[in-house]
Amino acid sequence: MNYLLPIRLNNQGAELLSQGKIKEARVILIKALNLTKLITIEHRKIPHRNERPTIEYVWLSRMPLDAPPDTFVYQRPIQILEKKELAESKSLAADFTSAIVFNVSLGFHAQGLTSSRFLKKALHGYEISLELRKHRRRAPNRLLDLALLNNIAHVHVELSEYSSAKPYFQNVAYLLKHQNKKEMDAIELDGFTMGALWRQPSCAPVA
Repeated sequence: MNYLLPIRLNNQGAELLSQGKIKEARVILIKALNLTKLITIEHRKIPHRNERPTIEYVWLSRMPLDAPPDTFVYQRPIQILEKKELAESKSLAADFTSAIVFNVSLGFHAQGLTSSRFLKKALHGYEISLELRKHRRRAPNRLLDLALLNNIAHVHVELSEYSSAKPYFQNVAYLLKHQNKKEMDAIELDGFTMGALWRQPSCAPVA
């Protein structure tokens, strides 16, 4: 087995997410995630090669979300550009997994906007994806980092966990200064900027 199969499954799931077909997408994305884990375990037995492949993300159209007008959720699912050199790439396993987990979490987040029981699942997934980003082997994709930080903060706000949201929004503000603005459209730039300027509601208790 190699990583091209879970990459293809992720890309199918991401396409379904962009169409709002969340349940169908999740089945495919979970399969992609499980395959990635199995392949990563198998590849631990293979001697490490001095490889230098690169991973490229493709951001799809926004999911149809019922988000409150005064908040911003980054809602573009991720596809991974399929390249032959990624098939046996041990060094990019964390990058593959992070993207797939982000997509799974985005589905939960979308459902959580109408049923809060999904928000904790979204939060847990985003946190795993963000942690995996720390183990990446190639140049950072700041847009994914921004999306994760912003969406984690948004979930905390939705759960009225304002003190937990604050450091994530602060990190959004920091990364936004170094982000290539050409990678975002006006809606996304305004949304991230709104997060960077976020202030805890005065009526909210301070932890």
